[in-house]
Amino acid sequence: MIPASTEDNVSLDGVIAKLKALDRTSQRAEEILASAITLRDSSGRDRKVALRTMATTWHKARREKVDGKWKDRTVSALANDIEAALCDAYMEWEQSRAGEAVWMEMAMEHRQVGHA
Repeated sequence: MIPASTEDNVSLDGVIAKLKALDRTSQRAEEILASAITLRDSSGRDRKVALRTMATTWHKARREKVDGKWKDRTVSALANDIEAALCDAYMEWEQSRAGEAVWMEMAMEHRQVGHA
C-alpha cells in the first residue's frame, strides 16, 4: 500500500472529480466516491453521525482514551483520518486498475502472437 501522503498527493475533491469522470467503475470505487461525497458535503449533526459510521467502515478509531477515560474523538480528527483513508483507498484502487490494464494488454499481445 502506498499512502497518498507520500507519493502522489490527491485531495478529497480530486478523488471525487476523478471517480465521477469515469464511465465504468467498480463497487470499491463507488464506495470510495459515496464516502468522499458524504465527507465533503455533510454538516452539523448529520456530519457527526456520518463520520462515526464511516470511522467503522474505514477502520478508524471512533474513541480514544483521555485521562484514563474513553471519549469520542473530535469531529475534525475523525474527518482528517477518514479523508486520509479515502485518499489512500483511491490510490490503491487506481494502482490495481492500472495493473489490470497492463495485464489485459499483455493478454491481447499474447493472443496476437499466437494467431500470427
